[in-house]
Amino acid sequence: MGFDFTIAVQPEVTSINKELQYIKSVLLYADRIILISPMAYMYTQLYTGEAAFDEKRILKLLKFILPICEEQEPETYRDGMNIMGQLSKLLDSKQYKTIPLAQRIGFRNELKRFMQEIDGTFLAIMGESQTMDLNRLIKSGKLILQKFEHSLADVDGCVSEYFGYLMKSVKTSLPLFDEASNELMRTAVKSKIINLSESEKRKITHAGVSDNLLQRLPSFDVASVDEILDIRKELNHALVRFRSKVIAYSENIQALPWDDDFEHECSTLYYQEIAPAVLEIDELTKENGFLKNLVGKVADDGKFLKSAGGLVIGVAAAGVIPSLAQAISTDTAMLAAGGAWATTKIAAAYKEYQEKKREIAKKDLYFYYKAGKLLE
Repeated sequence: MGFDFTIAVQPEVTSINKELQYIKSVLLYADRIILISPMAYMYTQLYTGEAAFDEKRILKLLKFILPICEEQEPETYRDGMNIMGQLSKLLDSKQYKTIPLAQRIGFRNELKRFMQEIDGTFLAIMGESQTMDLNRLIKSGKLILQKFEHSLADVDGCVSEYFGYLMKSVKTSLPLFDEASNELMRTAVKSKIINLSESEKRKITHAGVSDNLLQRLPSFDVASVDEILDIRKELNHALVRFRSKVIAYSENIQALPWDDDFEHECSTLYYQEIAPAVLEIDELTKENGFLKNLVGKVADDGKFLKSAGGLVIGVAAAGVIPSLAQAISTDTAMLAAGGAWATTKIAAAYKEYQEKKREIAKKDLYFYYKAGKLLE
């Protein structure tokens, strides 16, 4: 299982923004994500995007769409079923290939316009950027979309399938549920429809605590998927310690995500443990400023203050010129005033700065601290 998460989100007709918000939170922490969302799955089935034109794909779209509109638009449903039947017969027969080329081109153009209309409606509902984010994550292998055998038109079948996936996720991954799914699980547990083992409870709590903490990061709600992926890549080495700490923290949380006390326990954890640790790292980082420490060390030595060249090298080593080697090779005249003494002093200060920096990066919550800074 590792750190594979399953996200379950009750459908919202107008967008998949909620799905993406949960995905972004988990994306920073998880190895892989499975998304249980009937709406997201339906959209991916409807959206053709850059797919090559295929008459049989039109049939597939019609079979998917028509049952959904049967109750609201019965006349459209009947007409559509009739057209679908005729189209199916035509495509399966040898007659289709014998249709004159001009007529066949006109027919295919009509079908293409139908596909474009579907895509236009889809993008208007979902949003183009959301669609691109979802497709990019699926193609990267970071996100797996759970398939649904039952259409949204088959409410009983779809709900039963949805609940079955919730049950499975508890056993095979770290499950993260939205409010509606949590309520469904709360009812199922209370009614003893399901009995959760202690290990399953720990997994559910772990997923809930990690999500709660990451959602508190600054500007997290407006960060793009690409930004989240970049941060994850940059801080991948620091993630192991952070995960270990989150597991330890979650074991002290007694409530489950659907319990009334869960949010309060997470807030208490954050303000008692997380916030002070992040503040400590921030203070250590500020104390470890290279140029600040260098000036502090050499200010006591009168020789250094007499050397303007040494100060120039100090500024250069702090960032204006990336490395001491470059600073030396740029202009040997800069070394003349300070001489070997200045060079040794700067090198020692820079070495100490780097060592402190490495020690800070080993802090358990450095991942969390640095992710917040990058999001800012």
